[in-house]
Amino acid sequence: MKDELLYTTKELFDSKHFTYTIPEYQRGYKWNRDDIFKLLEDLKVFEKSNEDNNSFYCLQNITIVPLSSEDGWNVVDGQQRLTTLYILLSYLRRIGTEELSFFSSPDCLKYNVRQATGEFLKSKVYTGEVWNDDIEPESAESKDKWYILDVAKAIKEWFDNSENR
Repeated sequence: MKDELLYTTKELFDSKHFTYTIPEYQRGYKWNRDDIFKLLEDLKVFEKSNEDNNSFYCLQNITIVPLSSEDGWNVVDGQQRLTTLYILLSYLRRIGTEELSFFSSPDCLKYNVRQATGEFLKSKVYTGEVWNDDIEPESAESKDKWYILDVAKAIKEWFDNSENR
């Protein structure tokens, strides 16, 4: 990464250059439908108020340190936000609302300990398969998957609302 302090989502998820590893000490994914609804509504309000396109929306800090053994970054703080953006970008790419060629690798986000979470994100969320059928968080085998499915379902519901398209 450059020595800048602010990066766009495009720069963060340009997987040709960056991968983020979620270390074993990070807690599980815990965002829920209320959290994603707040974010999406906030983005909607920001978009409507940013008519000149000279402003930017800041989603708090993400603290990362370089991995010594490979290209990539160890996530010290920001795992929840990175995972949420991963889910949201996958949905946006699926419905074709944005040019998301920068979001081109399912491996841009890796989980060290909860490898099943990482595999679920790659095989179901990144591919868009999670949105093929009704999303049932109750069917999840782990807490991480429950929260991921809850957020995925909420994203779909939010965008299905005609006011949010």
